[in-house]
Amino acid sequence: FIGTCIDTFNFEVGEEVAHQFDSEFVFRSKENPKPYIDLKAANQAQLLKQGILKERIDVSPFSTVLNNDLYFSYRKEHGLTGRMLALIGVRKKEI
Repeated sequence: FIGTCIDTFNFEVGEEVAHQFDSEFVFRSKENPKPYIDLKAANQAQLLKQGILKERIDVSPFSTVLNNDLYFSYRKEHGLTGRMLALIGVRKKEI
């Protein structure tokens, strides 16, 4: 599961950050020359590269910025946020 995070067009970064991502995850708008990053797509690509099947990957449709009434956003709230927690586990099949 790729959890809720900042959405692409609210995740404006500097060039030094944008260079850390493949170009397919970097977007630019005509109004603003600074780059934006699609974190969910970048994370999904990493999982696919490691052999995880696409049908085994769920991606949250929510944004911490656009859905700030439900999720904390460090950027939107200027560092005054709560905390979120995610757990990952593996269920063993019973023999």
